[in-house]
Amino acid sequence: SNAGAENKIAGFDFEMRDMDKLIIAGIRSKINVGEIKSSLYGNSFGMIGKVLATEKIEQSGAPLSLTYSYSKESCDMEIAMPVKSLGKGDAKVKFHEVPASKALVVKYYGDYSKIEPVYGAAFEYMGKNKLQENGAPMEMFITDPMTENDTAKWLTEVVFPIK
Repeated sequence: SNAGAENKIAGFDFEMRDMDKLIIAGIRSKINVGEIKSSLYGNSFGMIGKVLATEKIEQSGAPLSLTYSYSKESCDMEIAMPVKSLGKGDAKVKFHEVPASKALVVKYYGDYSKIEPVYGAAFEYMGKNKLQENGAPMEMFITDPMTENDTAKWLTEVVFPIK
């Protein structure tokens, strides 16, 4: 339905959504903010893909990242793929569940490196509307950069689980 089409936060479209439980296979690490670049994602998705192939587990949606904590210098983040079942994983790739939750979902079109304003706008909106966080914010990479060259068309859904 288009009922939510008028909802905007700082010019970004958003909606409230009931998010189903997710099973993910991810690589979590504490890294310097300067190290967050496309090669990190590419390498991580490659390692996760190998584990999924070995364990014969299917991917079930768009790749994503979760940010557990963030400062100007460093962040604790996980690069992950949603999957159909829990696997064994290895030293780096861990399988776990993200619980079902209500979520504030902000739709961002453009280059990943310029996504930061979405967070400021969303946290401001949540504060004004007394919405409490209920887990790590996630970025779901809906558009595959391998199939779409125009960064302006890259859709990332930034998902904020809320209580």
